[in-house]
Amino acid sequence: DLLISYALTACCVSAGVCFVFVLFPCRHALLGAHDHSQAMLMKFGGGISLLACLLAVFVPNVSAAISILGALCSSTLSMTLPALFLFKAKQEGSTMVTRADVIAATVLLPIGLIFGIFGTIMSAAVLLVK
Repeated sequence: DLLISYALTACCVSAGVCFVFVLFPCRHALLGAHDHSQAMLMKFGGGISLLACLLAVFVPNVSAAISILGALCSSTLSMTLPALFLFKAKQEGSTMVTRADVIAATVLLPIGLIFGIFGTIMSAAVLLVK
């Protein structure tokens, strides 16, 4: 069907464009905020691209990669990072952080870490059994 072909083409183009834009923050996070030469940045970006291409070739199923990423990232984004941000805000003297917020963050942080670790292990175990 022609409409399906157009939709798949649009998905491929948007994924290709997004991949390029994801390289910049990845490279910045791995190298730090220091000034680096253009050659160093290009080598590092090329290395990240090569690693992504190798993973795309050798990962047998996209659902395997998404399963592991989902298990790790969902608990990290929903529980661990908000608790860490709250602790940082409290450390810097924010007046908007209440005692109840600190208690909630103290409970959420270990739960998020436990869910992230066990979710990732369970996801990897399911993939290894297949």
